[in-house]
Amino acid sequence: MARRAALPDLPPPRVPRPPLEAAADAAGRAPAVHGAQPWRAVLHPGRLELVADLPRQLAVPDPVGRARARSVGAALFDARVALAAAGSAVRVDRLPDPTDPGVVAVLRPVDGPPDPVLAALSPAVRRGHADPRRLEADRVPEDVLRLLVAAAAAEETVLVPVTREEHLRLVARLAQQAGRGPAPDTDRTLVVLATHRDDLRAWLRCGEALERVLLELTARGWGGEPLPRLVEVPVTRTQLRSALSWDAHPQVVLRTGRAPVPAPTPRRPVPDGHGGTTWV
Repeated sequence: MARRAALPDLPPPRVPRPPLEAAADAAGRAPAVHGAQPWRAVLHPGRLELVADLPRQLAVPDPVGRARARSVGAALFDARVALAAAGSAVRVDRLPDPTDPGVVAVLRPVDGPPDPVLAALSPAVRRGHADPRRLEADRVPEDVLRLLVAAAAAEETVLVPVTREEHLRLVARLAQQAGRGPAPDTDRTLVVLATHRDDLRAWLRCGEALERVLLELTARGWGGEPLPRLVEVPVTRTQLRSALSWDAHPQVVLRTGRAPVPAPTPRRPVPDGHGGTTWV
């Protein structure tokens, strides 16, 4: 009997991941405050829950959970992008149960067309954010700045460019007072993200807005670095509000710059292989 010729080794076929799994994976790669990932993704049939990982909240720099909520908001936005890229419209319920603050958001694929603007940001999510230490001093063009203002507004957040000389000096002085270190470089564009309320939902929406703004910058060869100490200190936050955002509460000061190609965002390892995801 003739011997059968050995078949060549072929790579396994690429099977698309179900949309909710892809969304959970995207959420797990989102940037997190102080390198800690204060959330986990829980997959149920037909829905994805983002659950606050309360023991990982940093009590000293984040006593009320402001930064934690922004981090979960960034994960929520990346999950929304992944669902849009998979061709799914999505329903998002933020803080759905007042009696259970641990469940921060629930995402459900629904009938309808995906958001094309979010889907277009999927390559930027996969690419990751630029290393803020490598940003090159330059000013964001006016057309890109207008796009960032609209992007923040779509997430119920106000983006205020810091353009006046006296405001730039104020931010530099407050940064030094807050112990941030060197003053922000005035050769870069500075923006403030602010919300009309100052509660958990506003902090969550600001996290979504911050991630959307950073991804829009990434998609255009720019990057941003949040300056957290400026809003973590109540005195400087009040001064920023009176000078820059008036009837809105400043949540993030962002320093921008031209960016090289970013490296992937590191994430804590998860043994089940689902990027921090639990199946229920």
